[in-house]
Amino acid sequence: MILAALHGLEAMLWASAYWWLGALHTFTGASVYALSTMTTFEIPGLTLPSRFHMLSALEAVNGVLLFGISTAFLFAVMQAHWHLLSHRREGWNDR
Repeated sequence: MILAALHGLEAMLWASAYWWLGALHTFTGASVYALSTMTTFEIPGLTLPSRFHMLSALEAVNGVLLFGISTAFLFAVMQAHWHLLSHRREGWNDR
């Protein structure tokens, strides 16, 4: 849940940047655009002016990397817990 909240926070930071720079005129539109770009999901009809295309591409790369790092972190946590659980079961079988 914490990772999901952090992903949402990052999307809101990107949305704030788009809105502050004037790339999109409403914060709602900027939020939808930022969330969709971060997840590399295209929303038809919601585009940026051409001068912001590189910023949008950087956000998409950032989102892919962030989701990849989050996946690796979750996998490492699950692997550590699995290891602890398997050692507990071995201890129970020895009794």
